[in-house]
Amino acid sequence: MNIINKIISDFFASTTGDAERIFHGRGQCYDGLDGITIDFYPPVVLITLFYEQLDEIVEQIVFTLEQQQLVSSVVIQKRFLPKAPSTVVYGELPDKHVISERDINYLVKLGETQNSGLFLDMSEGRRWVREHTKNKRVLNLFSFTCSISVAALMGGASHVVNYDMAKGALRVGRENHRINNIDMSRVEFFPYDILKSWGRIKRKGPYDLVIVDPPSFQKGSFIAERDYRKVVRRLAELLNSRGQVLASLNSPELDTKFILDMFEQEFPDLRFVKRINNPVAFLDVNPERSLKLMLFSL
Repeated sequence: MNIINKIISDFFASTTGDAERIFHGRGQCYDGLDGITIDFYPPVVLITLFYEQLDEIVEQIVFTLEQQQLVSSVVIQKRFLPKAPSTVVYGELPDKHVISERDINYLVKLGETQNSGLFLDMSEGRRWVREHTKNKRVLNLFSFTCSISVAALMGGASHVVNYDMAKGALRVGRENHRINNIDMSRVEFFPYDILKSWGRIKRKGPYDLVIVDPPSFQKGSFIAERDYRKVVRRLAELLNSRGQVLASLNSPELDTKFILDMFEQEFPDLRFVKRINNPVAFLDVNPERSLKLMLFSL
């Protein structure tokens, strides 16, 4: 347990105030602690538990966090229970919770839904997009709350089109653009089932960059092992002659070989360029279990 106390203390001694992961037990780098992650969504800390029987450890973590002046509240989420319920165990949550990442603002919501609205392991992906999309047209498939779209437009993208079947997520996405004072004429949002909407998606193209960031498993709508290739085989219709694809997959069961083989079979004209590194805080003893973020180019 002392190792978590030290990591927490070291984190708050050097934090920039950005949203970040504090402790990544899921990476299996710490014996007996693979059922815990700790995230900082300033000024709130979220402790996520994946197993039962961690009460004593959690009590010590909460006690340590209460000593940190930057923490106004602590939320515990129990992923091992149905619907992943959350409980505020210290302080109160902000009415409107806005966090920052490299000077970009995002809305998050803790305590009510399973996901905060911003996936912290994707931060290097957002950095890459911001740095490589100046004057480019970008298509953002499975956009969720459109954080990648915000990053692209803050990096100078000429236009971004977002598709996601979750209307609620797109409403948050619009607000994410507004709170960053982005010109809304440069961005569009469509609540479509992507696998059934290729005609409408194609009409908005072609694009310089297509971002594909689907869920690994979403009952009734998308199963990566089965459906991801359906997206890849349509990419040729969406890209311009020098287009790129940033393909994401966060499934412990599906590795980089799965992605490379799928692209080779479905769109062989795309060449693999590189895998974008995950944030240091998400270190995993087996990188194939963690987020795979792969860049391809014509």
